[in-house]
Amino acid sequence: MPVTSEIAALLRALRRTEKTVPDVPVSGRSGVGKVVPDLVNTPPRPTSLEDMSHHELLMLRKANPELFMQEALAPIEHKAFAREYVRDNPYAAPGIAMMAPAYALAKMLRAQKGRTEPSMDQIFGGWAGTTEGLKDYFSGWKPK
Repeated sequence: MPVTSEIAALLRALRRTEKTVPDVPVSGRSGVGKVVPDLVNTPPRPTSLEDMSHHELLMLRKANPELFMQEALAPIEHKAFAREYVRDNPYAAPGIAMMAPAYALAKMLRAQKGRTEPSMDQIFGGWAGTTEGLKDYFSGWKPK
């Protein structure tokens, strides 16, 4: 399947999982009786798959069981997991970096079940996430 159709499928899947923005009635001179989105209490939407949290990517993977979707999302999800875990637990960075290839090996030996076959992209995603998590931690990252 060409890359363009994979990207289109990811975008369609992302749209299916979007939450609706709550509406609130507005009163006042310019907004009497109108209903507008509650933009103040709505968290910002991720601008790309790379910006999504591990939880959001897991939900996207669960909503899209097709193999090509799983293979496209797996490295991004591995990266998000490592980034978030290391950001919150920087002392675990060496262990998480070692777990990326160990997890792939366990999947290859069938000692660990997975939705996809192991790949180098998943390993590199875990390593990139470990690096990003350390950068976030040492730059004073704060939750949004």
